[in-house]
Amino acid sequence: MAETFANYKKLLTGFARVLTSASGIIAVAVLLLAANELFVRQWLNVPPIAYAVYWIALAGMFIVLARYAWARINPNSTQLLVQAFLVGLGVGLFAALVKVVLYRELWTAFNLFAEPLRTALFGIVLVWFMAHIDERHHSSLTTH
Repeated sequence: MAETFANYKKLLTGFARVLTSASGIIAVAVLLLAANELFVRQWLNVPPIAYAVYWIALAGMFIVLARYAWARINPNSTQLLVQAFLVGLGVGLFAALVKVVLYRELWTAFNLFAEPLRTALFGIVLVWFMAHIDERHHSSLTTH
């Protein structure tokens, strides 16, 4: 019984470690975006809610990545912004490909270019803003 509990504990610890890694966070966000597109926009046909969920999922992904997975990177570093840009490109391209498969309309071809850029720029702006807020917060704490 104790061995079984120890095995389950190892399994859950490993699963939590994967989910809190950058890859795990990105995978959860991508699955959420795909499910949002398929269920909320396609089946339920509620575009305003799907649009809100899309931006909330992206914001959540970048915030969690910046807070936990990329926490060791200096907030003033261009590496942080480059990572946000590249993750935004990848996630945006995946979201655009999902739309190409689901809709098969002409606008999705243009979306293959627009969505990755929009998502990457959103990631850069959000991560830069968070780093700027953190920097101001930490400097105000050290001066008082």
